[in-house]
Amino acid sequence: MSGSESDGAGANLEYDDDDDNLDFVPVLSGSEEAETDGILTRSRTRSDGDGGSEDIGTSSSSSEDFDDEVGDLDDDDGSDSGWLSADSDDSEFLDSGEEEEAFWSALEGDLSSALENPQFLQRVWPGQPPSAEERRDELYAYYTLLKQAHQMDDFGMGGATAGNRRLKGSASCCALEASEGKAIKYRVGSAESGDAQTTTDRHINSSYDHCQVADSLLCHNFDGGEDDEVIVMKKKKLQLFVVNRKTGVAAKRSEVFIGVNPYTLARSSCGECIAVGGDLQVMLFTCDRQTKQIEYSSILVFMKRSQFLSEFPMANSARFGKISGRERLLVTNQNGNIYVFEVPTKAAVDAAREEGRDASSLYVCTHLYNNEWSGARRLAGLRVPGRAAAAPDDEAGPVQSGAQHQAEYVHSSSVASWEVALRHARGRSLNPHEVYVTLSSASRELITAVIGKFPIALNCAELSPDGKWLAVVGDSQMVFVCPMDKVLEGRVMRYRTSSSTSRGEVFMPHVIKLSLPSKRTKSAGGVRFPDGVSHRPFSQYCKWNSESSLLAATSDNGNYVAVWSSVNWSLLKVFDYKNQRPCLPLCFVAGLESTLLWAEDIADSVTVGNARAPKRKDRAFLRLPERMDKRKRRLMAQAFNNIGGMPRDHAPIEGQRITGLGCTVAPERVYVYTSTTSLLSRHEVLLEWSPSSADKFCKNFREAARQVVLGSSTCSGSPLRLLPEPILVKILGIAAFPTEAWA
Repeated sequence: MSGSESDGAGANLEYDDDDDNLDFVPVLSGSEEAETDGILTRSRTRSDGDGGSEDIGTSSSSSEDFDDEVGDLDDDDGSDSGWLSADSDDSEFLDSGEEEEAFWSALEGDLSSALENPQFLQRVWPGQPPSAEERRDELYAYYTLLKQAHQMDDFGMGGATAGNRRLKGSASCCALEASEGKAIKYRVGSAESGDAQTTTDRHINSSYDHCQVADSLLCHNFDGGEDDEVIVMKKKKLQLFVVNRKTGVAAKRSEVFIGVNPYTLARSSCGECIAVGGDLQVMLFTCDRQTKQIEYSSILVFMKRSQFLSEFPMANSARFGKISGRERLLVTNQNGNIYVFEVPTKAAVDAAREEGRDASSLYVCTHLYNNEWSGARRLAGLRVPGRAAAAPDDEAGPVQSGAQHQAEYVHSSSVASWEVALRHARGRSLNPHEVYVTLSSASRELITAVIGKFPIALNCAELSPDGKWLAVVGDSQMVFVCPMDKVLEGRVMRYRTSSSTSRGEVFMPHVIKLSLPSKRTKSAGGVRFPDGVSHRPFSQYCKWNSESSLLAATSDNGNYVAVWSSVNWSLLKVFDYKNQRPCLPLCFVAGLESTLLWAEDIADSVTVGNARAPKRKDRAFLRLPERMDKRKRRLMAQAFNNIGGMPRDHAPIEGQRITGLGCTVAPERVYVYTSTTSLLSRHEVLLEWSPSSADKFCKNFREAARQVVLGSSTCSGSPLRLLPEPILVKILGIAAFPTEAWA
């Protein structure tokens, strides 16, 4: 579906090159709450009501003139947008949240009792039952489906589950080896048989921590090798598998117990550094590329802004990318800051460990900005609970009040202390307060660079592959695109709030503002938006394509995926269909510039979308293999209705809880991996045409290729008959792509 281009609305504001004269810094007005104590957590934001409705607002700026033009950041008429002020009473919300967690924790505890009940086992797994671990995995997978559907319905973001829809795809979107995926299993010795030589195949599955999180999968292929490396989170364990690209058989090579289910995973381009973000920390690991062994390196803790706040500075996403030609780690925080860290080599971390030094200082980024606020002045105005603001030296001169923060404190926590706490917990899950106390009790202060502060709670930040742009999304209708050259120069904008809860100004990095579409409206150029979306949409994840020409963002409460072109920042496409559920993970297909993947929270397929294909030919579907048939789902539903104390009986839920998406590319083949709480599966997307794969392409191309082949026959009078067969095959292979050209 085609979207409307930017209407060019924006204030032509003069930008004075003298950054010390803040009277000439561009002023942007908006209704989003900008006070630091007004930034919300995921849970509070998602349950906080509509926040008003409005026509689509895609006011944005051209990439060529962002110095002088900025979009209007007003999202509505100035009415209260539902943000929580510092004086708001959130005790009722906290109590209900604790009761909700207690209910689901008790239900999860009942699963162990059910697995020990012979009648239950015989009813669900008649005949020869699978291993005890397989039974636990299947029961847990259905438990996550039930919990996910319940929580999303409570937030008003539910929809029809997979079994209630008929989905049709088009080969014009992309060419698939097969629409049905293959479940990836790993082989282990069977301890139950008592024979060490006996092996059994087990599914690989994953777990998650939050109903709006789907970032629990990493997959890479290094140097075009024969094996893919896949990392998943399962029950607070970081697991690394090696998957043979030809056979699809996996082997577990490493496992580390981290004690928490995180929000996000990331891995550096060389594969040596792994980042795991959670409630208030980012855990850093090293990976030996030869042995595949993962080891703790450091734990960095983001401190609460006030001891009186009940919310935590959650690390919602971790991403690696290049800034000024160097790979850095960006950790997007709920508090509105993007923390920037260096990426040391494994050899440097090992050397620090051998010398008895804390490796945390190796990750601190101290040189990022190239403006006069850098150096000693970067700490001016920095506030940390219980500490006075750091003062610049005399030579630096006075610092303008309210200038952009370019550094923040983080705490380095003892890895040894954390491991001791996990042992003492004896398998019991630590709640966020226990995690906070444990990680902050044995720590030291460090200072690292930040990009911020943004006036919204942030969910994800993604650097473009060419290093020119930084896309930032969060609990707001706004999608910020930061020109990195302006960010590194320290260029800022004054953001003027206009909500009814508070009024004032804050400073934020220089941005180009895009806007998520909000509702069905004629001004949207014919774009159809999901039924029932009358509130302001928020975004959970964003992603660039490999050429940095397209930016995509998923909306969990808007139930769609929006795509913009970086040429003029116009809204290129909105992917949605009737009764679509919350959209969470997404990624572009490696090697195909306009083809992207995304998934709903509960689904039986992954959607492939082509941003440049015409309507009704712009998507295909990768069906996930099933681990539980309909009969088993019905029995599971009956069991939970009986043992769970549910407030109402639930019908069997179709689909799977999807926890992550990823692609690996090697010569001629792209594999798409999908992790769910049931299994890990793989699909193949074709990058090349061959006579054996001709039937995988769309009808128009097949007909054209048939005419070419007929013309090349020796009995025809066409000049094509003079071409050698390898040359002819090469020509057809080039003509087959892009597939949308044949739609």
